[in-house]
Amino acid sequence: MIKYFDSSVLLQIILNLGDRTFLNQFSQRENFTSRLSQVEVLRTVMKIKPELIDDAIDLLMELQFIEITNRVIDNASSYPQDISLKSSDAIHMATAESLLDVDDVLVTFDKQMALNAERLGIKVLTSS
Repeated sequence: MIKYFDSSVLLQIILNLGDRTFLNQFSQRENFTSRLSQVEVLRTVMKIKPELIDDAIDLLMELQFIEITNRVIDNASSYPQDISLKSSDAIHMATAESLLDVDDVLVTFDKQMALNAERLGIKVLTSS
């Protein structure tokens, strides 16, 4: 099973003092994120808690990156009006859609992302 992690999960792990319990329950070889996460995570950590930048880099190195292709941008740009995502989340969603199959999951702690993923028929795993 492939797991696509959005930035909300990665930031939660890093900013909670590196508690990787949630991430460690998954096989590393099947953990993916968008290249966008690199920018979002590193910029946010540098702004909020720069002393955790090494932890952020280490965590990102445990994931496989999916590049932002023209196809991803086209898909993110063309979501219907009922898919209410800000631009960066639309890129995450389109990236996840390009990768995930029926048994795979989008892992997010963002309620709006989860709601929209379900509208698009993507399985979601989130915190309880």
